[in-house]
Amino acid sequence: MAHPDRSRPPRGCRGGRLNERVTLAEPLGYLDFTCLLRSAWALLTDSGGAQKEAYLAGTPCLTMRLRTEWVETVESGWNQLIGLDRSRAMDALDSVDGIRAAAERNPHLYGDGRAGERVSQEIVRWLRSD
Repeated sequence: MAHPDRSRPPRGCRGGRLNERVTLAEPLGYLDFTCLLRSAWALLTDSGGAQKEAYLAGTPCLTMRLRTEWVETVESGWNQLIGLDRSRAMDALDSVDGIRAAAERNPHLYGDGRAGERVSQEIVRWLRSD
């Protein structure tokens, strides 16, 4: 997936492909992005929001920055900061399978996904207590 500024294609990019594993896409809406992300082998991004979305989708993330606001995704192994160096990015893409194997499978960084269920149980319990 590519940044919305597609006025100049990246150097070395022909036909929307950087290599056999990397395809650039036109800008996507949130639902289309989420669907692709859930089935992606990895995400290469500089977007802060996409880093967290990748974690939530269980997709390894390679972040083209030197730092991130989502430090916990790096610490858990799901996100790797690779900077802007092209050769480092390509090396990181080659090592995604290792990143996936090393990452904690489900560290519940943002909860276990069942908060709504617990809240609704407490509301029912509160309503029945009168």
